[in-house]
Amino acid sequence: MIFSELKNLLRTMEANEAGLIADRDPEDLHRYRVSLRRTRSCIGQMKRSLPEDRIAKFKPEFAWLGSVTGPTRDLDVFLHDVKRYRNRLDEMSRPSLEPLLELIRSDKRRAHDRLVAQLDTQRYRSLVSTWRAFLDSAMDEGEAPEADRPIAEVAADRIRSRYERMIRRGRRLDAMNATDRLHRLRIDGKKLRYLLEFFRGLFPEETVDPLIATLKRLQDHLGGFNDLLVQQSAVLRMVPRLESTGQTPAATFVTVGRLLENLARREHRMRRRFAGEFDRFDDEETCGRIARLAPIPGTEVPA
Repeated sequence: MIFSELKNLLRTMEANEAGLIADRDPEDLHRYRVSLRRTRSCIGQMKRSLPEDRIAKFKPEFAWLGSVTGPTRDLDVFLHDVKRYRNRLDEMSRPSLEPLLELIRSDKRRAHDRLVAQLDTQRYRSLVSTWRAFLDSAMDEGEAPEADRPIAEVAADRIRSRYERMIRRGRRLDAMNATDRLHRLRIDGKKLRYLLEFFRGLFPEETVDPLIATLKRLQDHLGGFNDLLVQQSAVLRMVPRLESTGQTPAATFVTVGRLLENLARREHRMRRRFAGEFDRFDDEETCGRIARLAPIPGTEVPA
């Protein structure tokens, strides 16, 4: 079951590869990265159900692929959000933001060129071909410590463990003063969601779908908060570059200053709202669904 789902993720990556190389639509790269992250999460979270010795060599290679695809995706999101901010400005102010937008576009083009170059290397081609061969191979008995356990049982255990970790961390978290902890909680949420989505076919819809929906709401909050931090840092780094040209209009710096103020205000609001968003995830109903997580009859087969 795990191998078949990993094959589906590989097919999704390959189906979106041409689009991300051509840069036709940011969603091509987004879908590619989601499949990549789900793959990495699976081989990390379910390692005892997979042949550990053979899979160990893939972990650093998939981490490398994540690192080379990340900058372009971050700039796609940044460009989209700054354009959205520009569209909320009055018509007289909108042109003043164009130098910043052009700088983001230029950075995005360079990041995309680096990404395309990496996808044209022997390292990338070897990763894809050896991963496909691994997924097509048979797993010998005894290669994985938990290969003989029912996969639904293993998945339920991992989901409960991930959820409990998030609850422990979230309850201790002071969002107004804990940026690093918010980031770690966001990563934990991603890993939990990938497990829920990867194995959703093993569990009743009425149990797993509300869990995913509740987690997604918290994820959206944490992801939006992280984007605001990344974007503030990026804008601050771009201001000296705009100054160095000697040709950037003064109105641009005024508008960029207002943009930074807007980002900071939104960050503060999201920090204040965190407790309420987390409480929806830490409520009795969600905890009960996690505790009662049980497979659909007939899905209790070994991994």
